[in-house]
Amino acid sequence: MTRGQLEVIPNLVEEECEKTPNLIGFPAEAEKFPEPTIPKPTDLPKESGLARALRISIAIPLLALSCVALAPFSIMPISSQAVVNARLSTVEAPVSGRVGDVKFETGDRIDNKQVLAIMGPSPLKRMSGDSDDSLSAESSRVGAALAADEAEKARYDVAYEAYVRRSINDLNGKIGEATRNAQREQRRLDAANEDLARDRQALRDHLVSRTVVDHDSEIVEQAQQTADAAASDLDHLKKQLSGFRSGYTPASGSDAPAFLAQRDQTLNEIDQLREQKTAVDQRLSQASEDREKKDTFAHGSQPIQSPVSGIIWARSVAGGQIVQAGDDLFHIADEGSIHVEVWLDRRYGPQLSIGDPALVYMSGLGQELKGRISSFEGTSHRRLDEKINAIDLQAVHPDQYHVTIELDPADRKVAYIGQAAKVLFPGTNHTLRARIYFWLTRI
Repeated sequence: MTRGQLEVIPNLVEEECEKTPNLIGFPAEAEKFPEPTIPKPTDLPKESGLARALRISIAIPLLALSCVALAPFSIMPISSQAVVNARLSTVEAPVSGRVGDVKFETGDRIDNKQVLAIMGPSPLKRMSGDSDDSLSAESSRVGAALAADEAEKARYDVAYEAYVRRSINDLNGKIGEATRNAQREQRRLDAANEDLARDRQALRDHLVSRTVVDHDSEIVEQAQQTADAAASDLDHLKKQLSGFRSGYTPASGSDAPAFLAQRDQTLNEIDQLREQKTAVDQRLSQASEDREKKDTFAHGSQPIQSPVSGIIWARSVAGGQIVQAGDDLFHIADEGSIHVEVWLDRRYGPQLSIGDPALVYMSGLGQELKGRISSFEGTSHRRLDEKINAIDLQAVHPDQYHVTIELDPADRKVAYIGQAAKVLFPGTNHTLRARIYFWLTRI
């Protein structure tokens, strides 16, 4: 191959490569794509001034409303749990018997004095008046024993008065004798002290010996003991006399006569008999009232009426059931006692006062109620009253405060009883904030 042919081959290869795709699969000459362009702010679609103003006018009020409504709720008292509640009134069976027609079911609304059920005659007949007779006999027996003890006490009182007079006279005589004895011993003591003083002077003058002075000291010591004993006896007798005059007598010992112990025993028996007589008379009176009810009841049926207006919260009796006197038949939620029971965090307690307004929102019914605080208790306490509520709402934490809300008369409806609620205590100056909060909550 000549040198000229070799120079032509590279040119042919280059021309062929330009016409044929390369091994990777791309064309030999890359396609030229248009470069991406970023629109300038001036190229964006323009928003009309009216639309922009409308959007801003909606956003700014909503933002301000949220800030104003939600910011105070970090310090404004809000309930942890709350429920619309009511006191339960219990209807008991007036006498033992069979319940006839039961006119209402649980959940029914009833009015005051409305007949709830009819009690028919009791199948248990009153056998006789033995119970009343036995009580009367027991009352008579206790009365007779009480009269006998009181008569015996009267005799002891006479003996006691005579004993007191004799004791006072005897003590007066003993006190006179003890007084004279104490005076006599005091004179002996004074004389012994004078002899001792004189002999001590003589000893200093070397007229007597030490033995004489020691003997005089012994005499003074003995006289002092005797005088002290006489003064003590006199003081003891005076105390006895004062005790007798004030009504005190020795309860035991040789100085107390035997009839005093018997008198005290009689007094104890009288107290016991009086208590027994009172108890028997009360039982007799109750038996008489029960007999009158049974006698009236035995001749026909007796209606059972509702003591309050409200709804039947619970019923524990059915038609034809035999009940005993005092058995619970119905529990009625009193519409006159409808209130809101609230538990809230202890940090809110110092902010609350009796009479503060409260706003109650029932999410289940979408209703908003108004009321005021009627009572509240601190931590580790329960209700101040012992009445039973329809809903027993318990605290979830022992440090919570218990608050009772008295609803406005227009908001006391039996349909609200048992409804869970959210309660806000806005104070007197922030009711608008509370309404905004409830509105945002519904949204």
